[in-house]
Amino acid sequence: MVSKNIVIRKPNHTITITNRDLSLTARKTYNALIHFAQEQLIKKPGQTVFEMSLTEVKQAAGLNPKSNKGLEEAIHDLHRTVVQVIEKKKNEFGLTDSLTFSLISQTLIQGQKLRIEFPSVVRDSLGNVGKDVIVPYTRIPLDILKDLASVYAITLMENILRYKGLKTWTWTVGEWKLITGVASRKGYKDFSTLRIKTIEPAIKEINEKTQYRVKYKTEKKGRRIDKLIFSWRIATPRKKPDEDLSPEETRQLFEDSKESFETDPKGHLLKLLGYEGAVIEVSDVDLLSGELVVRLPEGYPKESLQAEDLVGSIRYKIKKEAEVYGYTLRVDVQNAP
Repeated sequence: MVSKNIVIRKPNHTITITNRDLSLTARKTYNALIHFAQEQLIKKPGQTVFEMSLTEVKQAAGLNPKSNKGLEEAIHDLHRTVVQVIEKKKNEFGLTDSLTFSLISQTLIQGQKLRIEFPSVVRDSLGNVGKDVIVPYTRIPLDILKDLASVYAITLMENILRYKGLKTWTWTVGEWKLITGVASRKGYKDFSTLRIKTIEPAIKEINEKTQYRVKYKTEKKGRRIDKLIFSWRIATPRKKPDEDLSPEETRQLFEDSKESFETDPKGHLLKLLGYEGAVIEVSDVDLLSGELVVRLPEGYPKESLQAEDLVGSIRYKIKKEAEVYGYTLRVDVQNAP
């Protein structure tokens, strides 16, 4: 039985694989294989060959429990994948150092057991807990990845975990195509297609299924979009009304709400207004000038918004919410055209 809260140590350069499109099934299978290998290395640090139950591997990877076909295809995919680590600095001979290895070296499926060997560079990074490793690694909680159904979402999520401490990371459009395996696909040359089919679905799935909240912006080089700048944060879990928040949880909840207000003030205020926000029209909010235009549909009682000092009025709610985060908004009321 596979327990919850599993954290694996995954070699960094097996996270960012740029030379081929590694399938979703193969990625999840590799994480499962790493998990079971690490469990055995804790008990026997010098171990080089790892024996695993097919049932447990399939369960951990989310594969069909009644068939080995998906697992076998994933293993073949992993055998075919070659990783090359290239150092940017030149060595003493004026050449660039590089390291090349396969994701797995050898596998044997016999009955209901799987015997597997990893390249030494991978095995060493999995087993040297608390020591220097040949290949830097990232700690990845598998429960974060288990519900992700898109290879693009898993690719982005693993890289977010890899660069977790930075809170932001930049890829060129070309680099993004490489790590998501679409560089050689003709249909992905146009950025709008790349955005619609890879970037936005990956962000949407991560935001909906994990505690991470991801957003991105683009940077142009001339007329072309050249860079993708991703940023992320961990959302504060919402507690039930009858549960007390600790001082740290209260502070984090405030910080999350303030960030929501500053990054998307219009959307934040529409959520605050609830039903009213679905009726009235709110302009984009300029926090620097403090200007906000609210347009009312025909027949809507303008008094309910203009009453600035009336607790519960729309204008009161907007002004008070802004003041909590240190902003003053001047609300202008107009009739919708």
